[in-house]
Amino acid sequence: STHCISSAASDVYKRQVRNLRGVVLDIGGARGTYDADATNANIVVADIFRRPQNHITADAGALPISTGTLGGILCISVLEHADEPFRLITEANRVLVAGGVLFLSVPWLFETHMEPHDYWRFSQYQLQKWADETGFIVENITPANGRLGLVAHFVQSTAILRWTLGLPLVLLDSFRTPSSRFASQLTVILRKPGAIGGPQPTLEDSLVCPSCHESKTMKIKVNVAHCTKCQSEIINDENGGFIFHRDTA
Repeated sequence: STHCISSAASDVYKRQVRNLRGVVLDIGGARGTYDADATNANIVVADIFRRPQNHITADAGALPISTGTLGGILCISVLEHADEPFRLITEANRVLVAGGVLFLSVPWLFETHMEPHDYWRFSQYQLQKWADETGFIVENITPANGRLGLVAHFVQSTAILRWTLGLPLVLLDSFRTPSSRFASQLTVILRKPGAIGGPQPTLEDSLVCPSCHESKTMKIKVNVAHCTKCQSEIINDENGGFIFHRDTA
């Protein structure tokens, strides 16, 4: 999925990424998006489909990651395309360290996109319910706009409408408090309870061998991940990174 988020939401994520440590998984993202801001973190891009942007090709609902080893997860404009979005949130909670953060950007009142793989829309109440059920603490849910901003979003189909209707509505909306009832998108920050402490796990610490399913046995040397226990190897494919499941592309 592409990062279809507002510039304001993007700024929020960049500020948050600066505070992250350890391995941070960017699900469905692109290499380099947050690298400049991740001064204390190692951004690892993952997707279920093989893509040149990936470091890892894997199912985000069943990650090849040890429990409690990731410092953060970015899941931007992805959840609506997942067959089972709740499973992704549950899995995120499993792999995050205590105090680790899950960043979400999800659509609410938003047109369909990336058809036909657009399945869900999310209210703030659904997100709060899932957070409660998975053990996350909701730190923030920020709506992208209010009522007038929503109208502006849908009338900007042509350049004429964008300038004659869209821009005035956006300007008027900027003087109003954003509303989750009328938001086109919601920016969400969920934190796993606990405090981050001590040295953070590396990518080698985090990966689970797909053959013997052991943790902390994968050693990465440039283009090969080698398991020191079962001696299996995974090649770093230039079109998909390390492939941890059957190619679905």
